[in-house]
Amino acid sequence: FNFAVVLEKVHLLDAWPLFTVSVGPNEKSAQDINVARIDYGYAQYPFQSFPKPSNPPATVVITAPSNNETTPASPATPSTKRVQRATPTYLSWDLDQIVRNYKKETKRILKIVFNKTDQAAELLSEKLLELEKQIGWARNSEQDAYNRSAAYNTIKVKELQIKCPMLSWDMYLSRVLFQSHVTVTADTEVMVLHETGLAKLCSLVQSYNKDHAKSSILQHYLLVHLVRSFMPFFDVSTFDDDVVEIEEEIENEGEHWRRCAFYTNKAFGFVTGAMYVNETERGATITQIQTLVKDIKLAFKDYLLNKIWIDENTRKHAEEKVSDMLEKISYPTEILKSHFLDQYYSQFKVSDDWFINIRNMKSFRVTKSVEMYDKAVDRHSWIQPPVTVEADYSPEKNDILFPIAMFHLPFYSPNGPQALNFGAMGAVIGHEITHAFDITGRQYDSKGKLKDWWEPYTVELFRETTTCMKDQYNGFKLEGLQVNGEKTLDENIADNGGLRAAYIAFQIWEKQNGETPPLPGVGLTDKQMFFVSHAQMFCTKWKQSGLRNYLLSDRHAPGPLRVKGSLQNSNTFGKAFDCPFINEYSPQVKCEVW
Repeated sequence: FNFAVVLEKVHLLDAWPLFTVSVGPNEKSAQDINVARIDYGYAQYPFQSFPKPSNPPATVVITAPSNNETTPASPATPSTKRVQRATPTYLSWDLDQIVRNYKKETKRILKIVFNKTDQAAELLSEKLLELEKQIGWARNSEQDAYNRSAAYNTIKVKELQIKCPMLSWDMYLSRVLFQSHVTVTADTEVMVLHETGLAKLCSLVQSYNKDHAKSSILQHYLLVHLVRSFMPFFDVSTFDDDVVEIEEEIENEGEHWRRCAFYTNKAFGFVTGAMYVNETERGATITQIQTLVKDIKLAFKDYLLNKIWIDENTRKHAEEKVSDMLEKISYPTEILKSHFLDQYYSQFKVSDDWFINIRNMKSFRVTKSVEMYDKAVDRHSWIQPPVTVEADYSPEKNDILFPIAMFHLPFYSPNGPQALNFGAMGAVIGHEITHAFDITGRQYDSKGKLKDWWEPYTVELFRETTTCMKDQYNGFKLEGLQVNGEKTLDENIADNGGLRAAYIAFQIWEKQNGETPPLPGVGLTDKQMFFVSHAQMFCTKWKQSGLRNYLLSDRHAPGPLRVKGSLQNSNTFGKAFDCPFINEYSPQVKCEVW
């Protein structure tokens, strides 16, 4: 067993135990050159939760609402009062269930793929479980998940070699980054994220690699991780002879063709994207979305940034950041050119064998992800296929992305009332713009560089407003399960800011174009339609187990509570529906960050 060789081969198949290597901008450097970035590896199970650390009691600040939502010309005027409250007890993983699931799946892999006996598989799964826990504890060493400057560190390969001697890093990186045709030397700079955790991980790996008995455990850890990365691509029965009846039932519902279509789309996203564009592209719709983005950005700059707690210098730079924000709308035009697609997929070899195709796809992903190493950063590049129904904001590029697959209901209707479009797509656009000024995004300047460009006094006041929102969402429960207001804070800030920006933009649009006529038979005013349209985006139905896993793993609050939180903080929702002065969706105390 050669640890370095096996790790390299596993990583080149897009499975990332221990750590990941990606290529992207150096966010701390003035040079716009793509560098190698080393971060935590992929973990299927949350072993960092063994054990779960406790937090000290926190001071909660409740911020009174401002008037700038209903009267856009007026700046927000916060007033605060401090309230001492105990830190909430957040929902935690069922550790016993995690252990049972991990051991069951691991033993299945060891028996089917590695031909282990029941007894040998049981013993080895216990040892792999212990290694997984130790890796999780190493990952749990970082204290402030939001502090990007503290997490990122640029060092030379020779320094990395001293701090983490488990690999010959120059040789390893040269092979993983082979597609760039650049040789990595001892003086090459790399970005290391979470250096403290990586150092602990290196020490752990070395202790296993030096011990002959433990090195076999390390070898199986890498290979089992590789097998796990392939499992989602195959039928359930492939790895379990006991689920034939379940698999037959799934097949009757069309599971096989769905899997084939889904992963073909994943593998050839630009090709299927071009097919989708050719069938659905409407130039008028794209122009309408561009206008909508322009309106939302203007509302954000002119009203949401007009807070009394922001000093003039910080506000000026914030306005520049909005102005410099790149807009990627609809699809990259290159995908309609066959020669571009031929060149892009030239290294993707397709056969008649499903396993080989999946292996080639995983290898191709790594190839494409590293090919821009040591080349100039291109903020205009578009790497997400346009058939993905997902908007995005990238702090490293300061860009917002809205693919063509979103330009339909429930997000957008080209011929529908503007109240519906502002309430749904407008709020999505506002959400992504607000991410530039949430706890994570505000640490980046207009060019995507980590830079402390806020005045300290403004930072402190910003933190006070976010504390109010964190406390608000901490108080939310769905089916008896509590939301983690700390983990979901960035997304909650974006939800609230996005809805407010969209509503202000809608008000301005109506002043210029007149009120939206009511929909026949609906019986809603234009403002009521705005909020109904917004809420419909988040319609969801949960099983209890699915809701629990979502709350534990996702950084968004569940859909119904995303709606509830934003509406509670809105000064206009209650008026639109003539709510009583104080009720569940229109409380007296409102939290406002943007």
